Amino acid sequence: MSSRLGGRALVVCDAALRQALNLGYNYIQPEHLLLALISQEDSVAARALIEAGVHPADLRKAVLKVLRDDLVQQRETLEA
Repeated sequence: MSSRLGGRALVVCDAALRQALNLGYNYIQPEHLLLALISQEDSVAARALIEAGVHPADLRKAVLKVLRDDLVQQRETLEA
């Protein structure tokens, strides 16, 4: 199968999928893409965030909290 994505985009998509699966999701959300982008320290996205005063470690903590809260809410909804 051919891909329209370039090498770096494929790396980020693969990293986003791994983030999603490791966190208990079976699909990729924008948050997983963000986590993947900031994990690539030499990426344009990571550098832009740093230049804007956003620290990747702090952003990662905040995104993980949102995702964990989301999973809790999903489980509570299924159990109701």
